[in-house]
Amino acid sequence: MNIALKPEFEQYVQEQISTGRFASPSDVLEASLSRMMLEIDEEDLVAIEQSDKDIAEGKTFPLAEVKAGFQARLRDKK
Repeated sequence: MNIALKPEFEQYVQEQISTGRFASPSDVLEASLSRMMLEIDEEDLVAIEQSDKDIAEGKTFPLAEVKAGFQARLRDKK
Protein backbone atom coordinates (compact mmCIF):
# COMPACT_ATOMS: atom_id res chain seq x y z
CA MET A 1 0.00 0.00 0.00
CA ASN A 2 1.26 3.44 -0.89
CA ILE A 3 -0.09 6.50 0.86
CA ALA A 4 0.49 10.21 0.51
CA LEU A 5 0.77 12.36 3.61
CA LYS A 6 0.46 16.08 4.04
CA PRO A 7 3.90 17.65 4.48
CA GLU A 8 3.38 18.31 8.20
CA PHE A 9 2.52 14.65 8.81
CA GLU A 10 5.44 13.46 6.74
CA GLN A 11 7.74 15.74 8.77
CA TYR A 12 6.32 14.34 12.01
CA VAL A 13 6.92 10.77 10.82
CA GLN A 14 10.50 11.62 9.90
CA GLU A 15 11.07 13.30 13.28
CA GLN A 16 9.85 10.17 15.06
CA ILE A 17 12.31 8.05 13.09
CA SER A 18 15.25 10.46 13.49
CA THR A 19 14.79 10.58 17.27
CA GLY A 20 14.90 6.79 17.38
CA ARG A 21 11.40 6.42 18.74
CA PHE A 22 10.41 4.37 15.69
CA ALA A 23 12.46 2.44 13.16
CA SER A 24 10.37 3.07 10.06
CA PRO A 25 7.41 4.99 8.66
CA SER A 26 5.37 1.80 8.90
CA ASP A 27 6.09 1.57 12.62
CA VAL A 28 4.91 5.15 13.17
CA LEU A 29 1.70 4.61 11.22
CA GLU A 30 0.98 1.26 12.88
CA ALA A 31 1.33 2.85 16.32
CA SER A 32 -0.93 5.70 15.29
CA LEU A 33 -3.58 3.38 13.88
CA SER A 34 -3.43 1.17 16.96
CA ARG A 35 -4.05 4.17 19.16
CA MET A 36 -6.94 5.28 16.97
CA MET A 37 -8.52 1.85 17.18
CA LEU A 38 -8.32 1.97 20.96
CA GLU A 39 -9.36 5.57 21.59
CA ILE A 40 -11.62 6.94 18.87
CA ASP A 41 -15.26 5.97 18.82
CA GLU A 42 -17.85 6.66 16.14
CA GLU A 43 -18.89 9.96 17.75
CA ASP A 44 -15.30 11.19 17.57
CA LEU A 45 -15.02 10.21 13.91
CA VAL A 46 -18.21 12.10 13.09
CA ALA A 47 -16.84 15.16 14.91
CA ILE A 48 -13.55 14.94 13.02
CA GLU A 49 -15.36 14.65 9.70
CA GLN A 50 -17.51 17.66 10.55
CA SER A 51 -14.43 19.64 11.53
CA ASP A 52 -12.79 18.83 8.21
CA LYS A 53 -15.92 20.02 6.38
CA ASP A 54 -16.04 23.22 8.45
CA ILE A 55 -12.41 23.98 7.69
CA ALA A 56 -12.92 23.31 3.97
CA GLU A 57 -15.87 25.73 4.01
CA GLY A 58 -13.81 28.39 5.77
CA LYS A 59 -15.69 28.11 9.05
CA THR A 60 -13.50 28.66 12.07
CA PHE A 61 -14.19 28.75 15.79
CA PRO A 62 -12.40 30.46 18.69
CA LEU A 63 -9.87 28.16 20.36
CA ALA A 64 -11.53 28.63 23.76
CA GLU A 65 -14.82 27.38 22.34
CA VAL A 66 -13.20 24.32 20.78
CA LYS A 67 -11.27 23.56 23.97
CA ALA A 68 -14.43 23.83 26.09
CA GLY A 69 -16.23 21.46 23.74
CA PHE A 70 -13.46 18.86 24.00
CA GLN A 71 -13.38 19.16 27.77
CA ALA A 72 -17.14 18.66 27.96
CA ARG A 73 -16.95 15.58 25.75
CA LEU A 74 -14.17 14.12 27.90
CA ARG A 75 -16.26 14.68 31.03
CA ASP A 76 -19.25 13.00 29.38
CA LYS A 77 -17.16 9.92 28.50
CA LYS A 78 -16.13 9.37 32.12
